[in-house]
Amino acid sequence: MFCHILVAGSFLLCFHYFVIRLDIFITNTENGHIHLGEVIRLGAVLAGMLITNKFFINYFYSNKNKFYPPTPKKQIKNFVIIALCDIVVAYSLQYMLSVTILPRDFFVRQYVIAFLLNIIVVYGLYYFFIMVNSLPENKRTFIIVGSNKRAVKFAYLFESNNILGFYNLGYIDNENFSGEDIKILGKLKNYAEIVRNTVVDVVVVALPIRSYYDDIMEVVAISERHGICVHYLANIFEPKHSHVTASKIGALSSIIMYTAPLEDWRMLTKRFFDVIFSIILIFLTLPIMVIIAVAIKLGDNGDVLFRQPRVGYNKRIFKVYKFRTMCKDADKMQDKISQLNEMDGPVFKIKNDPRISPFGRFLRKYSLDELPQLFNVLKGDMSIVGPRPMPLGDYKGFSEDWHRRRFSMRPGLTCYWQVRGRNALPFETWMRFDMEYIDNWNLFEDLKIILLTIPEVLRGGGM
Repeated sequence: MFCHILVAGSFLLCFHYFVIRLDIFITNTENGHIHLGEVIRLGAVLAGMLITNKFFINYFYSNKNKFYPPTPKKQIKNFVIIALCDIVVAYSLQYMLSVTILPRDFFVRQYVIAFLLNIIVVYGLYYFFIMVNSLPENKRTFIIVGSNKRAVKFAYLFESNNILGFYNLGYIDNENFSGEDIKILGKLKNYAEIVRNTVVDVVVVALPIRSYYDDIMEVVAISERHGICVHYLANIFEPKHSHVTASKIGALSSIIMYTAPLEDWRMLTKRFFDVIFSIILIFLTLPIMVIIAVAIKLGDNGDVLFRQPRVGYNKRIFKVYKFRTMCKDADKMQDKISQLNEMDGPVFKIKNDPRISPFGRFLRKYSLDELPQLFNVLKGDMSIVGPRPMPLGDYKGFSEDWHRRRFSMRPGLTCYWQVRGRNALPFETWMRFDMEYIDNWNLFEDLKIILLTIPEVLRGGGM
C-alpha cells in the first residue's frame, strides 16, 4: 500500500514540477488544450505501471499474515526491484504508444524522488513503531510452554525483534531443561490457572511432540477457549475454532492458531477508524456531555462520572467511564437487592433498579450515559464495535472457559447484543453472539452493526 502511495505521490510531484511548470503541456497542445489521444496513451502507460507495481507487491508481500514486517533494508531492496521494473515498463509503453507529453528523463526523476521518500517512510515507520511498542501500555506479553534450548532460542528471536514490542513473562514446564537461568512460571498442570489470571497475548508451545502430545493438546484447547493466539513449533493439530496459518521468526518457522483476527492491516484500519470516529463524536457531542455533567452535579452534588473496573482485551483491566445514573454509594447497596436480579448467569441487571435516578433512567434509555466511553475508545481501551466490556465482578462469576474467548477482541460500545435484544437475551445467547462476532468479523460487519445501532439508540432501546 505504501509503495503505491509513494509511486503515485512522486509521479504527481514530478508532473507538477517537470511538466506543468515547464509548460510542456503548452508545447504539445493546440490553443492551450491537450490532445485527447495523448492523454489516453499516457493513461495506458500509467495503467501498465500500476499493474507491474501491483504484481511485484503481491509477490514480495503475499503472506498477509506475517507476524512482523520485513526489515527496512529488505523493504528498500524490494522497492528498488519494483522501481526498475516500473521504469522498464513505462519507457517501453511510452515508446510503443508514442507518448510525448512527458520528458525523456521523467520516470528516472520520479523514481529517484520515490526512492528517497521510501527510505524516509520505511525507516521513519520502523523507528516509530519501535518507539510506540516500547511504551509500557503497548507492550504485548507472551509465555513459552516448554523450557528446552529451542524454546529459549525462540523466545530470544521473538524479543530481539523490538519492533514487535513483546515481553517474555517466562516459561511453563515441569522443570528447567535448558540449563540456562530462565523464569519458570509453573508446571504444565498449572497452565489453565496461569492464563486465567495473567495478561497473555501470545503462547508459544515448544514441547517435544512424541512425549508431550497430550499436554500440548490440553494447552491448545485451553488457549482456544480463552481466545489466546498460539504459536507452536510442531506438526498440525485439530483446533475446533482456530484458524491456522504459518509464520516465520528469524530462521524458525511456526504455525499460528488464532480465533480472533490477527493484527494485520484490517485491525490497523479498525483502530484508525476508532480514533477518527471517536474524535468526531466527542467534538459533536461535547455540548451534550457538558449539559449532562452540569445536570448530574446539580442533582445531588455527587460525582459526575462513574468509573468501574472492567475486563478488556485479553483480560486487561481498565476503568470504563460512564455518566453516573444511580444514587450515591449505589455499589454498596447491590447486596441488599441481589434477589431482584433479572439476568441469568453471572450478570447483574435490574430493569427497574431502585437505585437509578429519574434523570439517570432517561440517560440509560437513550444510551447517553455511555458517551464518556468515547474517551475509552480514543485511549485504546475499547473499540467502537466489539463485545461489551464486562464488570470485574461478573467476570469472576464465569463458569465456562469458552465464555472468556470474548476477551480476545477489544471491547466495544456496541455489538450484536445491543441490536438483537439487549437485556432480554439469556446470558448463554449473549456469549454465543459474541463468539459469532469474533468468528465472522470483518470491517463491513462493523459498519453494519453501527448502522443498526443508530435506530436502536434513537428509539430508546436502552434499559
